[in-house]
Amino acid sequence: MKRIRSIVLAVATITVATLFFWGVLHQISSFWLDVALRPDVRQSLEQSMDDQKSLRRLDPARSAEYRRRFEETQKLLHRIEVIRLNRAAMLRRFELAMLALFAIAAAATTLVLWMRHRRLEARERSEYVERIGALQDRATAGARDQGAAHRGASRAGAARGFASRRRKRRGAHARA
Repeated sequence: MKRIRSIVLAVATITVATLFFWGVLHQISSFWLDVALRPDVRQSLEQSMDDQKSLRRLDPARSAEYRRRFEETQKLLHRIEVIRLNRAAMLRRFELAMLALFAIAAAATTLVLWMRHRRLEARERSEYVERIGALQDRATAGARDQGAAHRGASRAGAARGFASRRRKRRGAHARA
C-alpha cells in the first residue's frame, strides 16, 4: 500500500510540475510568436519594400542592390505569413516537444531519487540486522559465561558441602 501511495504521489507531482511548466512555456512561446506577428512589424516590412521600389526608380545605378533588399524583405514577409497561418500548429508541436522533454526529465529524476532511497533503506536494514545479530551474539556469549560461572560455583559449593558432611560423620563415628 505504501509503494502504491508513493507511486501515485510521484506521478501527481510530475503531472503538476509539467502543467506548471506548460503554463509558463505557453506564455513565453506565445509572446515570442506574437512579437514576430505583430501588425506593426508587418507594416514596417511592407513600407520597407515600397521604399526599396522607390529608391530603385530614383537611383538606377544601385537598382540591383535595392532589388536584392526588396526580395529579402519580401521573403521575410512570406515567412512571417507562413508562421502566422501555422501559428497554432507550431505552438502545439513546440509545446508538446518541450512538455515531453520536461516530463521525461522529471520522471528520470524521480526514478533516480527513488532508487537512491531504496538503496539507503536496504543499507539501513542490513546495518540494523548486523547490529541485532551482534547484540544476540554478545547476549549468547554472556549467558554461556554466566552459566559456566554458576555451574562452577554450584560444584564448588557442593564440594564444600560434601566435605563438611564428611567431617561431621567422622566426628560422629569417632565419638561412638
